[in-house]
This record gives sequence, structure tokens and C-alpha cells, in this order.
Amino acid sequence: MTISQDYFVLNGCFTTKQGESYDGTHESKKFDTKSEAWLIFQKVNGNKGSVASVVTKDSYKDVPLLYDLLTLQGDANSLYGFSASKTQQIVQSLYDKGYSSYPRTDSRYLNNGMEKSIEAALEMLGRVPKYAGLVSGATRKVGGSRFFDSGKVTSHYAIVPTGADILKGKGMSADEEKIFELIAYSIIRMVYDPAVISKTEICTSVCGENFYTKGQSVKSKGWLAVGKVVMKEKLIPYITKGEAVDGTYRIDVKQTKPPKRYTEKTMLVAMQNAGSRFIKDIQLKKVMKDLEVQGIGRSSSRASVIERIIQVGYVERTKGILKPTALGMHIIDILPVDDIKSVDMTAKMEAKLNGIAKGTYNFDQFMKEVEEQITIWSKQIQAINFLKPSTNTSVKTTKFTCPSCGKSLKEFKWGYGCDGYKDGCRFSISKNIGGRVLRPSEIEDLLKRGETKKLNGFYSTKTKKNYSAKLVLKQENGRYEVKFSFH
Repeated sequence: MTISQDYFVLNGCFTTKQGESYDGTHESKKFDTKSEAWLIFQKVNGNKGSVASVVTKDSYKDVPLLYDLLTLQGDANSLYGFSASKTQQIVQSLYDKGYSSYPRTDSRYLNNGMEKSIEAALEMLGRVPKYAGLVSGATRKVGGSRFFDSGKVTSHYAIVPTGADILKGKGMSADEEKIFELIAYSIIRMVYDPAVISKTEICTSVCGENFYTKGQSVKSKGWLAVGKVVMKEKLIPYITKGEAVDGTYRIDVKQTKPPKRYTEKTMLVAMQNAGSRFIKDIQLKKVMKDLEVQGIGRSSSRASVIERIIQVGYVERTKGILKPTALGMHIIDILPVDDIKSVDMTAKMEAKLNGIAKGTYNFDQFMKEVEEQITIWSKQIQAINFLKPSTNTSVKTTKFTCPSCGKSLKEFKWGYGCDGYKDGCRFSISKNIGGRVLRPSEIEDLLKRGETKKLNGFYSTKTKKNYSAKLVLKQENGRYEVKFSFH
């Protein structure tokens, strides 16, 4: 677990002569101590500011590509809280009713020659009151290589309306209408111009101290006029260099934050790239950036993978957030096969599978390697004395405290876990390490002294022999782990 730490930020709120206001942050961005921030606060407090510079740059925000299953599931999760599995079921129903194209696709492009199909779909949408105004407001014609490129289409093209008359066909449920609306908006945007976004950075000087403000405004809506689009960036007023502004100042106390928990949308993206941000090897990172590499699962199977790990109790879904359970963390802790838990292994496997598809890697050799590796893994896993986390009725409070967050440790049948689990602390120690069950006195040595004395009775699944070693509690990357020491 990463411990949150306080830091301090000096902010200014500036007001123009026209009464419009904007916020700025001191160029230091954050101070480790309040006294450092206080020195600058005293210097600027009660003083006006002057706009030292205004840098404005217009940029084009191009029309988004069409939907594949992954991006449709992601948007439905963000907008409506739909699970990946639910979205897949809904879009499958739309396909079965004849309103949308085949849903289980990895492509966001259309084949060359499909322009007339899209024109027919737009003509149909133009007869529906909900979409008529948007279709008639089009500023471009259907076409262009941005959307039509057979070379970028995999086994199926992007998800689009088929052109079937939704006013005369089978009715849609409320949820089906929401998903169809997203698909309809995606092709209506095709006939709109790019949006023009004005990005602005202001430097406001107060007594020699600089405060920076970043924001943007929409100069030309373009495709942003289609559907409800929420601007994430803050909008700031128009201002000129040299303008005087009033200022008020404050010191905000903030805390460092651990990485955000996964939603289904972010989990689907992480599965697609196999968590490539955790891969250290540069060449393997390049493999996972290859658009032909599929990552964990496929578009048609990723939703069912998520549902499965929830079903077996490794993960729980709470208000759209995916959280590991005690059982799920216990499995990770005791599983002796590091390769299975490694994103590097996924990247290596994908590289070989991609090579087979391109004819640069031998299929028989690949299958031989997989068979040999699974045989080794199976023996390692069979050697585990697996102890499932017990129910709360057999949980005991101990005298031990968590070295990571300071809360008390609970004793389970499988080992010891932190009472701060619900707050995000993942510290735990299995009673069974290296095929040897630890005694309470040895756990106490590990927690209080950071290491045990030399212990006998560990067993190697590789050499098939017993060995002796010390256990050492080490902190790496903000997380405590038990390591073997042979010194």
C-alpha cells in the first residue's frame, strides 16, 4: 500500500475589470511543508497581479472514429453505468432486430465502398424527429479515408446502424434506445467538421511570483454539436497581456493519491493492452502497442472474463468500481508462478501468436513450448498447501500491527491480513511460505525485527529438495513483501 502524504499548494483567484475570474497555481506547483508555502503567501497576500503573458493556440479536434465493441462498452459504462456484459447483450439484441451491424468487432473502420450504406442509414435517421435536426445540419458529405479503409478492417467492420427503419420495425427497450443513440451519433458526426479548440495558458505575476493558468474554450463546435458532450477542461475568460487583475490567495492542503481503482471501462482498456504500462522491457512495450496485438481476451470475451472473476469471488463490483476481494488477493499472494501473474508473459505470448499469424513463428514449436511450460506450472501449483480465506466467524484479532499502515492484523486460517483492507491496505502474510507453515513466533520476528532466524524445512518444486533460509520483510515500490535470504 502507498501511504498518502500531505503537501501544500498556493493558489490565487484573479478577477478582471469585467468581473470575470480565473484561478492560477504558483509555479512551484506544490510545497512539501506549509512553512515554505506560507513565506510566499505573505509576500503576495493583499497585492494585485498583472498578466505577464497569454499564449493561445488553436487546435483541431477531429471527429472520433466509429465504435468497436470495446469503445462502445467504455462509453456506455461512463454515461449510463452499464457493465461490459450488459452492453454486449444490448448491442447483440439490436443486431438481432436488424438495427445495427455485427457487434463483436475489433475494428473502428468501414470497408471501402460502404459509403452508400452509411448514406442510407443517415437518410433513415433524418426521418426520426430525435435525429432530424442533426442530420440536416451536416456540413460535410459521406466519405474519406478516415472512416473508409478496408486495410484497417479486421474480420468485421465497425458498429453502425444498418439503415433499417426504426419507426416501422420492432420496438426498442429504454436501454436499447440509449445504445442505439450512441451508435447513431457516431455516424452523424462523420458528416460534421472537426471542432476548433482554443487552448490558453496565462501567466499572472504578483510581486515577482508567477501563477499559471491553463484552460480552453470552444472556438467552433463542429462535431461537438452532435449529442451531449461534456468538456473536461475548464473554460477561462478572454484576457490580454499587461491587464491588471485583483487577487486573493490561499494555501490548500492536499494528499498524494494512490492509483485510481478500475471501472469496467478502464479494465477493458487495460485488458486490451495487457496492462502495458506495467511492462518494463522496452521491446515488449512496443509489442503491446502494435494494433494487431489483442492483449488479454478478445472483444467478444473480455466482458465474460470480468463476470467470471466476479462470480468466483476474486473481485467485487461496487457502484461500478472493481475491487479485489480478500480471496483474490490471497490467490495472488500464494500463487508460486510469477509468470502467470506477469504482464511480461502476456506480451511474450502475444508476440508469438502474432508471429504465427504472420508466418514468422512456428506453430508446432509454440505448442511444444506451451505444453512444457504448463507442465512446470502445474507441478508448482500442486505443491501449494492452499488455505482459503475463512469466513468472519473464525477471524481472530492479533497483537501484531501492520507495517504498512499501522492498523491491527487479523488472523485467518490462511495467514494474516490488515484490518485496513477496506481502506485500500493490501498487506498480508501467508502462513504457508515455500511449502513450510510458519509458527506465530516466526511471524512475530518477521513483523517486529524485519526478519526471522534461519529456518529449515522449505521445499523447492524445481530441485525437489528441502532447503534453509531466512525470511526478510522488504518494502519495494511502496508495498511490503516477504523475501528469502540465504546469507
